[in-house]
Amino acid sequence: MFYDDVADFYDDMTGYSEELELTRTALEGFIKKYPAAHIFDSACGTGIYAIAAAKLGITAAGADISENMIAKARINSARENVPVKWVAGDIRILNEAEMGKFDMILCMGNSLPHFLSTGDLRDVFRVWKTLLNS
Repeated sequence: MFYDDVADFYDDMTGYSEELELTRTALEGFIKKYPAAHIFDSACGTGIYAIAAAKLGITAAGADISENMIAKARINSARENVPVKWVAGDIRILNEAEMGKFDMILCMGNSLPHFLSTGDLRDVFRVWKTLLNS
């Protein structure tokens, strides 16, 4: 899998270290407008959005199909000393018992284009609906 293969250098490639504070600041502004105490970073990669949320004191979780990306996300959150629940799994089939419920779901970057069929997208949106608090 492509993302398993690039996980070791993905953060260097995307400028993770430089982007983390910018991401936290942007997310802070967004949270002021749309308050959320629990955020799910769907297709999280190495976890920059979940980690930024946790740095704001928000309960955060992230899931990605790439186990290597989740391993890197665990390293990143440990380095930042923030708690994040990480799950290696396909976001088309995650469930509430595994993930919990959330006030906000983020799916950033180029994640959605990887779902090539209408059925795949339908499955993602169905899962998100079950994971969102009313």
